[in-house]
Amino acid sequence: MSVEDRLARLEAHADIEAVMQVYAAAADAKYTARHRKAAPDRVAEAARAQAACFTPDAEWQAGGFGGSLHGRVAIEDFFREGPWSFATHLYAAPQIQVAGTIAEARWRLWELGVRDERNPAIQGHVTLLTGVVRQSWHRLPEGWRIAVMAFDQLHALTLATDTAALSCLIPAGDTP
Repeated sequence: MSVEDRLARLEAHADIEAVMQVYAAAADAKYTARHRKAAPDRVAEAARAQAACFTPDAEWQAGGFGGSLHGRVAIEDFFREGPWSFATHLYAAPQIQVAGTIAEARWRLWELGVRDERNPAIQGHVTLLTGVVRQSWHRLPEGWRIAVMAFDQLHALTLATDTAALSCLIPAGDTP
C-alpha cells in the first residue's frame, strides 16, 4: 500500500470519527443540564444537525428502539420526537475499515437517558443503554456520511425510577 493510500485511509478514519462526534454532540444538544428536553427550536436545530450526519437515503435499523427508518427526513423526524426526555451519548472503541469511498464501522455505545414522560410505565426512569452500533458509510461531496446505522446487542438497564438520581450530574454553578 502506498504512502498516499495509507494517508487517505488515516484521513478517512479521522473524518468518520469527527462526524460521530458531531452526531453525539447534536444528540446531546437536545437536552438541558437540568435533564429535560430543550426548547422545541433548539431540539429541531439539533435534530437537523444530527440527521445531517446521514446520507439522504440512509437506513436506521434499531428494532424495538426506534424501529426501521428510511431517509434523512424520517431520521430527523425521529430525532426530534425521540423516546428520551434526557440523554447523553458516548460512542467509543471504533473499529473502522475503509475501502475507497465506502467504509464499515462498529462502535461501543454507552447512553445514559431518562425515558420520555409520555409513557407512564417508564416515566422518568433513568436508563443505561449499552450495545454495539454497526454502520456503513459513504463519502459524499460534503464528506463522510452514515448510510446504514444498526444497533446490535442492545441492552437497557434501569438505574433508577426517579430523575433525582441524576442530581450529582448538574454542572457546577447550576443549582436545582
